[in-house]
Amino acid sequence: MAAHRPGPLKQQNKAHKGGRHRGRGSAQRDGKGRLALKTLSKKVRKELSRVDQRHRASQLRKQKKEAVLAEKRQLGGKDGPPHQVLVVPLHSRISLPEAMQLLQDRDTGTVHLNELGNTQNFMLLCPRLKHRWFFTSARPGDLHVVLDMAKVADTILFLLDPLEGWDSTGDYCLSCLFAQGLPTYTLAVQGISGLPLKKQIDTRKKLSKAVEKRFPHDKLLLLDTQQEAGMLLRQLANQKQQHLAFRDRRAYLFAHAVDFVPSEENNLVGTLKISGYVRGQTLNVNRLLHIVGYGDFQMKQIDAPGDPFPLNPRGIKPQKDPDMAMEICATDAVDDMEEGLKVLMKADPGRQESLQAEVIPDPMEGEQTWPTEEELSEAKDFLKESSKVVKKVPKGTSSYQAEWILDGGSQSGGEGDEYEYDDMEHEDFMEEESQMSVLNMVVRRDPGNTEPVKAKEELIFHCGFRRFRASPLFSQHTAADKHKLQRFLTADMALVATVYAPITFPPASVLLFKQKSNGMHSLIATGHLMSVDPDRMVIKRVVLSGHPFKIFTKMAVVRYMFFNREDVLWFKPVELRTKWGRRGHIKEPLGTHGHMKCSFDGKLKSQDTVLMNLYKRVFPKWTYDPYVPEPVPWLKSEISSTVPQGGME
Repeated sequence: MAAHRPGPLKQQNKAHKGGRHRGRGSAQRDGKGRLALKTLSKKVRKELSRVDQRHRASQLRKQKKEAVLAEKRQLGGKDGPPHQVLVVPLHSRISLPEAMQLLQDRDTGTVHLNELGNTQNFMLLCPRLKHRWFFTSARPGDLHVVLDMAKVADTILFLLDPLEGWDSTGDYCLSCLFAQGLPTYTLAVQGISGLPLKKQIDTRKKLSKAVEKRFPHDKLLLLDTQQEAGMLLRQLANQKQQHLAFRDRRAYLFAHAVDFVPSEENNLVGTLKISGYVRGQTLNVNRLLHIVGYGDFQMKQIDAPGDPFPLNPRGIKPQKDPDMAMEICATDAVDDMEEGLKVLMKADPGRQESLQAEVIPDPMEGEQTWPTEEELSEAKDFLKESSKVVKKVPKGTSSYQAEWILDGGSQSGGEGDEYEYDDMEHEDFMEEESQMSVLNMVVRRDPGNTEPVKAKEELIFHCGFRRFRASPLFSQHTAADKHKLQRFLTADMALVATVYAPITFPPASVLLFKQKSNGMHSLIATGHLMSVDPDRMVIKRVVLSGHPFKIFTKMAVVRYMFFNREDVLWFKPVELRTKWGRRGHIKEPLGTHGHMKCSFDGKLKSQDTVLMNLYKRVFPKWTYDPYVPEPVPWLKSEISSTVPQGGME
């Protein structure tokens, strides 16, 4: 008897859907004890009682407070580098020598002058405040000096005029400093005590209101008497420090003493000895050392002499004559550097970075010849050696121990330690090839400059600690994989400037200057370093246009786009578009003068224009030049034409 089989019209009932309406027990059984991340975090919070939560919050606050206090004690203390202060007068009426003389408080501490006896740069030791400062100064007209000193200064002391605050030169200097990145700063006013008593309070109110646009919520200190200078020093010692990411991630040093020892063969070549306090990260003797404005150099060794400016100097008694005390301190500091010299690191020639920044092209690299029999046999032997079976062994296993390991875990792919070792060798080889690449910088046009800037025009770059000249490309700043070329540096949006330059890793601030015919440097744009990526594609678009000669509904004869038959056949696969939104393609050429039959997705009108977009990848010019000439100091008349007047109105 044949078995019954259901026919095609048998009723098919839907299966029961129990996923959305599952109970808690079935969900726990399916999860097999697994819990979501939010559930776990909520449970941890619930386990802490209210008392424990308060105790934990108080511990976090205490740790942050101790970290800030430890940083304050280390900077300028006996166990840390001296507190470096850069004094910048922002007005031409400010007397810089008078301000530096007030800061040299002989009653507060000991003053160390440099070898030349220049009072503009000095070291101030104050055992009573348990602090030491190194004061330097720079005029706002010397743009390179101000920017370079601000990169390594812990605090910038701005000196303001009581009537105007700052002039046009000072305003331009502030614009550059804000774009580069300001460290901790303090504002001091010079000359208020010379005004009548009735005008002093009114002048301070007006000055505070005028300064708000640059420095909101900042207190103005006075610098006219010795007592006010002491209060200013206490403010500098107790002020919270503001960090700059581009220098905290690098090792940097300000040279307190420089000595050049010429070699025996040539007086122009020798060893440069630089003495200073290393800040930031650890300094590696095998890496290259960049001296701002001079280039990259190899280090020979790193020494650790005694501290030339100890907070509590040994064997120095206070002198009755302050000038005699300063001379004694200056000579003793040099002697202390020589005694107790200890060599920390010496350069290893095998691991030291090369000074060759660019790859030298091989003229025979493109040559192809037929291999000889000896070369073929060597290639076969090499293939046999490379196809050996490599065993996977634990790290640290010797060759003798590896022989006793069974072949079950072996394979001919080289995934063990030998393969990893080859990778490390390959990485070292690639590093030696380390210093030039393509830098992409996001920049925005400075509002104080309206001069047109073309692409591939030579500009001056301040990128981190480096200065160089290059001809950048400008492209759109988008999230796409291809970026359209911009012919000019526009003012309405941020663009990406692409140049060939030494490898510099972000973060790093970027300033773009343009040198004028009179030697002055004009600020063009500001921004930051985005990436070091030679694979970022900058695309140039060229649009070819044609005119519809004859129109037949969706077909049209187009002319004036090409002028010979071969070009029509070459660009036949490229898509066409019109100004009024039609899409089409080339069907076939007509005649020998560049006419072509085209098909579109709709009827064309006689006033429409046929367009063809052509794209090409472009590269920046290889015009990198590390030499940047010193700019002519800015004059008030020159700045007033491009930079708005600052200060009080």
